[in-house]
Amino acid sequence: MEGQPLVLIFEPGTGETLEIPAPFSGFHDEELTEYADAALAREFFEIWSAANSDSLPLSPHQCAGYRVPLFLGGSDAVENVELSDLEAYWSICGQLRLGAMRLPPGTEINRMVGG
Repeated sequence: MEGQPLVLIFEPGTGETLEIPAPFSGFHDEELTEYADAALAREFFEIWSAANSDSLPLSPHQCAGYRVPLFLGGSDAVENVELSDLEAYWSICGQLRLGAMRLPPGTEINRMVGG
């Protein structure tokens, strides 16, 4: 993989960054085809899509995102996923994740105050 661009997947709902053990070309040619569910949560999205067919197809500016992100105690369930504006979802999740990272481990978050 030396000399190849590094591939990272940022998951705003979990607040995690995953390093893909494949070069950029291999990510598209192999990882996305052979491991689509692991890379893209394809099966989970298909379940959400079946329950929300009126929201499909998603526009390039939309995403299916967690109502309550997993890093804030949200459940990894279809019922916790809603149609969102892509830019707003990433921005809000990023701000929430940064704020949550500043808290001591185990801190319970039960309300948010606007600034």
